[in-house]
Amino acid sequence: MPITYEQWHQRIDATLNWRKSYWNGTDAWMRYDALYNGDHWRSSTFSRNNYGLDIDSENPRDRITVMKTMNTILTIKPFLIKRRPKFILRARRQDSPTDVVSAFLQQEQLNYDWKELKMQKQARLAILDGLVIGHGIVKTGYISDFPTAASRKDGDIEYREYIREDSTYLERINPLHFLFDVEGSQNGDIETGRWAGQVFFRSREDVVADSDYSSKVRSQIKSGFDQPEYISSVIYKSEEDEDAARRCILYEIWDKKYRKYYIFCRGINPPLMEEEWPYDYLEGFPYVKFDYIPIRNAPFGVGIPYTIEDQQLEKNRVRTTMFEHRRRFNRKYVAIEGSIDPTEKDKFETGTDGTIVWAKDHQAIVPIQDANLTSDNYRLDQIIDRDFDDVTGLDALVRNAPLPS
Repeated sequence: MPITYEQWHQRIDATLNWRKSYWNGTDAWMRYDALYNGDHWRSSTFSRNNYGLDIDSENPRDRITVMKTMNTILTIKPFLIKRRPKFILRARRQDSPTDVVSAFLQQEQLNYDWKELKMQKQARLAILDGLVIGHGIVKTGYISDFPTAASRKDGDIEYREYIREDSTYLERINPLHFLFDVEGSQNGDIETGRWAGQVFFRSREDVVADSDYSSKVRSQIKSGFDQPEYISSVIYKSEEDEDAARRCILYEIWDKKYRKYYIFCRGINPPLMEEEWPYDYLEGFPYVKFDYIPIRNAPFGVGIPYTIEDQQLEKNRVRTTMFEHRRRFNRKYVAIEGSIDPTEKDKFETGTDGTIVWAKDHQAIVPIQDANLTSDNYRLDQIIDRDFDDVTGLDALVRNAPLPS
């Protein structure tokens, strides 16, 4: 029985809705992004259960943001992926000269591709995703030839410089754009699910010009269609977003059940592309998902912001308290009534440094001592820093000591 667009549309929207309401889903990832980016102070209309951080502030510039989360992540990241790896392949049958030579040639090709096709950069981006939101996604594949435009006047329609004809590639996928069968998978293992795929976006001009796509569907897009509004945080189509009307929201679906590969344009049936499983040698999906800190019986892991969120917000509050204390201090005085003439009072209030004010009593004007900031603030700030190190293992990592986790 053929799979229709409506079935995949419902399946994808259901997955997006579920992910948005999940405790470690889309909204949580946006909050972790805010912690990493330094966007810590938000209106109370945002909360932990929505998008943003639940800290009131009429003016965020009146609050201190300590970029401890970003600094911690950027310090740990080089320990996970630093230098370009060197791949070493070994033939299974060492007694076979043909297999040994074949393994060596594949080894050299892999090392060459990793460097020339900038795979290290894509891997770094995926590692950063894992550190920030808890999981990263990369896609592997092989391009035999670029998608071609229907005519020369349409120009090039492939712009990714790390993808070349007749070559392998590694591509980081934005976790917000990656979807998989959460009902069929076991504990977030995408290899155990029925389907996986991604959302991607192309201009209508490029979709219409791509001769690899169905001519019937391209004609529909060219003549114009009403693209349904996207329901998740991936993209919002609004009247103010003039570019949204010129973009096509596309779904790339790998269906293991029927060994099919689909590309759908949201709002249009039939599919833009329907093929047999492109990689005969590939039993699973071309996606690799990794969790930074796995969570038992959960589809997604967690990253560093999840583990130190409370400490980060507490540190911001402590520093803000110290800042507000300094800002509130304006020198105040106690004066004995009648001991200063009005003229001398004016000289005291407006005079420059060194102005002489004549008074009838040498204690007529006495400064009020400002209350000192308690030392507990400084001690608490140090405790929070130790919590950061203990929870993340940063201190042990830098000292090359055994990690606590």
